[in-house]
Amino acid sequence: MIISHKHKFIFVKTHKTSTQTFLKFIKPHLGPDGVMAGDNGRGGVNENTVVNVDKVFPASGKCAADLQDIYGNHIPWFMIRDVVGQDMWDEYTTFTIERSPLDRFLSIFYFLHPTICKNHIAVSKTKLKQQQKIWHQLNETKRGIRDKKSDEYKQAEQKLSEFKDELKDFRASSMLEMNPEGVREYFEEWMLVQLLTEPEDIMSYDAYGIDSHEAIIKKTNQTANKLNLKKYKKLWKLNPTGEQPVLEKRTKECNCPFERYIKSSDQNLKFPYGNNQDVELPPSYTTWQSVGDHGKIYRPITGQARFLNYGYYYDGKNVTVDHIVDFKNVGKNMGTFFKKYKIDIKCDTDIYNEATQNAHFRLNNKKKGNKRPVDWWYSGKRGKKILNIINKQYNFIDKLI
Repeated sequence: MIISHKHKFIFVKTHKTSTQTFLKFIKPHLGPDGVMAGDNGRGGVNENTVVNVDKVFPASGKCAADLQDIYGNHIPWFMIRDVVGQDMWDEYTTFTIERSPLDRFLSIFYFLHPTICKNHIAVSKTKLKQQQKIWHQLNETKRGIRDKKSDEYKQAEQKLSEFKDELKDFRASSMLEMNPEGVREYFEEWMLVQLLTEPEDIMSYDAYGIDSHEAIIKKTNQTANKLNLKKYKKLWKLNPTGEQPVLEKRTKECNCPFERYIKSSDQNLKFPYGNNQDVELPPSYTTWQSVGDHGKIYRPITGQARFLNYGYYYDGKNVTVDHIVDFKNVGKNMGTFFKKYKIDIKCDTDIYNEATQNAHFRLNNKKKGNKRPVDWWYSGKRGKKILNIINKQYNFIDKLI
């Protein structure tokens, strides 16, 4: 949510459309009385973009903080209108950023599932014991060589070093990298559950904010039951609160780097999808809830009205903002939008990219194996069914942008 009285515009913040970057870019241009319900900057990931959120609007007697405390910095158009008043909403230029549904849904999936798509895997006890055996064999070979300066000894050291590097790379890999077909199968079931669950009323306050999560979880689980998605339901039962286990410390006497991992691997979580028996989920993985700034957040869904029904700028029949900036080449398109509506702010691709935030997340996902082409995600066994549903429900989006 951004209101610039200086430039007479209102920005509606959508999800996964570079809006954090836009907040940083636009902050210097707002004017002294501008209002921005942005990111608080805690955690050091994004810049603090909270501006004048306590400023009261005469038309309603309310301020942006009244909404931000409940709904975070993603606030739908009708709530913004209720705060600023109908006259200001009609007078100011209203706009948002949007992207192709296929891209947006996939971006949401990446964002909500970092443990599967980005973070390191846990190694199964069977695999660890195999590694331990090889480790001891290599060490035995090395210890059996008397001449420490010989080529044979150097080769043994080299093999041991290469083995360490291989193991390090293996343990640092993501589930997506090591078990791509299984992750895609989960993505398909996750998408079907979201798409086939009856949506809540996108014009209702109750459909937004963390208070909506409990009801949505109930509805999506009902959908999973109807579809008989046994693996999906099994995954949701894993470590629901994400409690961190207390790991046993490795003793000084033990010189094997796998001993501690073998002892703690009993706490690993079995990933229900795919057939790679060497990889598991770390015991800290959560499929249920985490605590955010505004309370408990239920990670794998976090609200259909926000993500799948476009309720931030759509009332179910009509687009409610004056302009939609296409996410593809957003910097250039934002500059074109400013010129069209005579907003005196210069913007192009280079200027916009200088404000990039969350770049660390995208760069990490560019690591080999952590990023797959968009088409790949929709080419599995259920891909055609998913595409048919998306094309039927969201074809109006591609026409808008």
